[in-house]
Amino acid sequence: MINANQPNLLPMAPEPGPPCIETRNLSFHYKASNPVLKNITINVPQGRIYALLGSSGCGKTTLLRMILGMLKPKTGTIRVFGMQPGTAEVKIPGPGVGYMPQDLALFRLFNIEETFEYYGRLYGIPIETIKERIKYYIEFLNLPVKTRLITQLSGGQQRRVSLAVTLMHQPPLLILDEPTVGVDSVLRLKIWNYLEELCTKLGTTVIITTHYTEEARNSYRVGFVDSGIILAEDNPQRLLFKYNCRSLEDVFLELCLERARQPEISNENKPQISQHCSIPEVTVQIIVEESNDNHHESSENSSDGSIEQIEMSQIPRDMNNNNNNSQTSQEFKATDDTLISPILPTPPIHPNAPQANMDGATNTKLPWLDYSRLHALLAKNYLLYRRNPVSIILMNIIPLVQVTLFCVTFARNPENIPVAVVNHENRTQSLSNLFIDQLDQQSLSLHYFDNLDDAIKSVHDLQTRNVITFPSNFSRFFRKRFLKPEQITDEIIEQSRISLYPDTTHAVFYLYTYQKVLEGFEKFLTTVGKSMGFNPNFFGSPVVLTETMYGQNSLQYLEFVTPGMIIAVVHGLSMLIGSFTIIRERFDGHLERGFVAGIRTTEILLSHIIFYLVPLFTQVVLVLFLTFYIFDSQSLGSLWEVFLMTFVMASQGLIFGITMSITCQSQVASLLMVFIMEMPMIFTSGVLWPLESVPPLVKTLAMFNPLTLPIRSLHYIMLRGWTLMRPDVAVGLISAVSYLFVSLISGFVWFELFK
Repeated sequence: MINANQPNLLPMAPEPGPPCIETRNLSFHYKASNPVLKNITINVPQGRIYALLGSSGCGKTTLLRMILGMLKPKTGTIRVFGMQPGTAEVKIPGPGVGYMPQDLALFRLFNIEETFEYYGRLYGIPIETIKERIKYYIEFLNLPVKTRLITQLSGGQQRRVSLAVTLMHQPPLLILDEPTVGVDSVLRLKIWNYLEELCTKLGTTVIITTHYTEEARNSYRVGFVDSGIILAEDNPQRLLFKYNCRSLEDVFLELCLERARQPEISNENKPQISQHCSIPEVTVQIIVEESNDNHHESSENSSDGSIEQIEMSQIPRDMNNNNNNSQTSQEFKATDDTLISPILPTPPIHPNAPQANMDGATNTKLPWLDYSRLHALLAKNYLLYRRNPVSIILMNIIPLVQVTLFCVTFARNPENIPVAVVNHENRTQSLSNLFIDQLDQQSLSLHYFDNLDDAIKSVHDLQTRNVITFPSNFSRFFRKRFLKPEQITDEIIEQSRISLYPDTTHAVFYLYTYQKVLEGFEKFLTTVGKSMGFNPNFFGSPVVLTETMYGQNSLQYLEFVTPGMIIAVVHGLSMLIGSFTIIRERFDGHLERGFVAGIRTTEILLSHIIFYLVPLFTQVVLVLFLTFYIFDSQSLGSLWEVFLMTFVMASQGLIFGITMSITCQSQVASLLMVFIMEMPMIFTSGVLWPLESVPPLVKTLAMFNPLTLPIRSLHYIMLRGWTLMRPDVAVGLISAVSYLFVSLISGFVWFELFK
């Protein structure tokens, strides 16, 4: 209650300390036509709580990201502790700041203890201290047992865990984006009191955004943001008196109305902070209700405990206002100790307690790598992998299924191809029946018809695939064709023919049937010639296959395709695995929170590469075991060299996938990129068909395909028995390693520029 009739003086607050954060004419935009921040100028004193108020989308989070060094301003300057954020001296991003994002940004498959340990290792906190603070914050924030998974917590509990890992290393700067959402009022007050204690004992500076406007009355200074502009920045109590309002929400409304009346107002002429401004003399009467047994009042209260009278003749803009600004906060302050302390003990704050290592998690000699953070990232990858059994099964089952299906179904000789036969010779001992007996009955399934029309109809009805016909005088005219070649006429030639009516819509059935008919005819000629007293070899082909120089005479198309199949399977699957690594963490907010904690891009890339090499090793071993020992594929060369080439190509695919995960903006886009890249690489690598069949220009371009030379080298190892000591084989390994490093460097540069 405000009373202007009873005079008294409110003592002046001490002058604020040196500024922690200063911004001058700060502007930012993603598109020049749509600025996000416009000439932002703020001043955050060190060791104080600064509240940012504004609606969603007004630019608060963007401003916080620039303070964190995650975004660069388009114009203007920003200084944190007198230095530019993002530099090594200020340790921001890094252990010099604690950041709680608006999104959860916690690994949902971690439990509470693992979450604390992960971020504690990133900040360089000793493991003993981590365990102590786990106990403190679980009790302080009323969290469940430390073995409870994050995904099993309620929304409010998850946000409290997020707040706890932000506070645990007690940095000099805390940036909290909506920290008390989903928290009950009692615990909210407890959190505010703890933040004030951090400011008092450790000199911590706190920047907080909140939707609870009245909660901001407990801050030292408040800034109102609307459409990228700071409408006002001042002590909450002074703003209430200046605009004659009872709540900060009303002050915000007045500021918005004032801006609407004067649209030219910008950050240059917003109300500035001044230590020498005065307002008319007023008196504040704060009612403190005296409870029966719970409320304890300070010694400055009147003896009867009913009314505390305060008069203000001059209010400094920057009075110490963290927790004594209003009737509401006064009442909360009075009830704090008795209402909360027995339930939620405040974790102790010791100025000399072990803090986060401000030089990084460990002191290493490598400026681009910290072994402790790398260890934490590897442990994180392992826990996520172990807690997701579906991914473990799929990563090992998918290559086995692919290889099995390939070896069982692909490039094997077809059997039981239905063929219609029309034999107009009725004699059993005819040459036509002898020819039919020479056909491969396992490959061709013969169906007999009395006339050509019925046979052709069976092809139309898909009952058969081809038709073979014999004339009625085939035997007599065929003998004349061989016994009396000087008397051959057109009729003899016509009547001694075997007619094949093909269905070329199924190329494999047609070509294979034609091949079997030719093979049967060669056997038929040999049999007929032998029965007529001729040398059987007289009717054989003059082309004779001698001893093979490489490979075997019985080489099938499946064996030709197998080297390419092995590389295509492991390369494609590892690319798919890598494509979900970075983008998944970026989508869930883990990446940004990790960068704020000081993680470097090299550490993230190395952690994923090192970890996933283990499941890739398992995949390669399973694929090769299945190919060579289960399906009995042959390799004339060393299996160790086959393994080396295959493992390098799997690693290359992983790097390709990680690079796509860095460059793409969504998981769907990354998945599409995998298919868009992998399929053309397979088609133009010579896996299915020799590159000698394509136009010269296409062949030249295909040689730059990352799969082409490695597949050719593996082909030489398996089918020719060559070793990596031969240049023709070594060039494939060199090509694979070269593309691996080119992709790795490209991904690192892109990651560093656009993280």
